[in-house]
Amino acid sequence: MISEGVAKANRKLNNLRYEPWEFNDTAGNLLISPVVDAIDQSCFIVADITYLNPNVVYEIGFSIGRSRRCFLVRHTGTDGDKKIARDVGIFDTLGFEPYETADELTNTLTAYVDPAPLPFSAQLDRRAPVYVVEPPTKGGIATVMTSRLKKARYKYRSFNP
Repeated sequence: MISEGVAKANRKLNNLRYEPWEFNDTAGNLLISPVVDAIDQSCFIVADITYLNPNVVYEIGFSIGRSRRCFLVRHTGTDGDKKIARDVGIFDTLGFEPYETADELTNTLTAYVDPAPLPFSAQLDRRAPVYVVEPPTKGGIATVMTSRLKKARYKYRSFNP
């Protein structure tokens, strides 16, 4: 449905072209470099948050950090990771456009998308805590991350959905 909606949108647009990046789980493929390069060359990204694939969540965060507008869409006919998105809480803050059909997605993609990124201060506020969203089961990298925060004497707050 996404491919169809994007293809239709590209046929309608003259000064903009959407380049879909489909999930590719081929072992040994370096996926991150071409994606972050494409983000750096774009004025905004569109991300489908129906399912919260860790790569997509990373790309959204990377885009925000690179001062790129994140235009989020979500398929309304699929529950997907709606509960996780609600528990984490960042996606309702960013907002998203719902779609149910490929034509609705096409209409959303061909409507005006404001390329202005969300404003935020690049100056580090050392008094503000670091917010950590913990995984449901702790261990491994989550423990290392918390340990590093404590060792660096950062104030932090954790949230365990």
